[in-house]
Amino acid sequence: MNNSNKTNQVHIGFLEESPIGKIYLAVSPHGICRVSSESQSITQFAEEVEEIYPSMEIIFNNDLISELITKLDDYFSGRQHNIDFPLDLNSMTPFGKSVLIACSKVGYGETLSYGELALRAGSPRASRAVGTVMSKNPLPIVIPCHRVISASGKIGGYTGGLHKKRLLMTIEGITVD
Repeated sequence: MNNSNKTNQVHIGFLEESPIGKIYLAVSPHGICRVSSESQSITQFAEEVEEIYPSMEIIFNNDLISELITKLDDYFSGRQHNIDFPLDLNSMTPFGKSVLIACSKVGYGETLSYGELALRAGSPRASRAVGTVMSKNPLPIVIPCHRVISASGKIGGYTGGLHKKRLLMTIEGITVD
């Protein structure tokens, strides 16, 4: 493997076992850029990442993203409450970035509504648009969209499926209807 030009590389790998199944990860020179528990294989995940970063070389190497894998494993085992890792949100719109940054600040075990997140993101009347951003969150778990619920206190939606959202909430001690 040629590491001479790491600025044009996205490193991918996976966490083999977690409460929500295998988790695929991608890290660009700017930070973590994709998390998926929906991909069927590392090859499919690599193709998804390549569509978003067509000019980047995709490198599979779990060793190069081992720090992130350890942080996720620690989160699932309760040893770490947040996954502190540089974020690459360059594929997002300015509004999407502001929503995701606001969501990243929601504390472990806490919840808030889509409307409250819209307010924190500086767009108090954009709760539906916030829901759209949450449905396209490229970094689920790392940016904890599972902590966002409906204004009525119901669980709301989750791209990975409500069973995964419930599992993540249970890990954090969150209970909702």
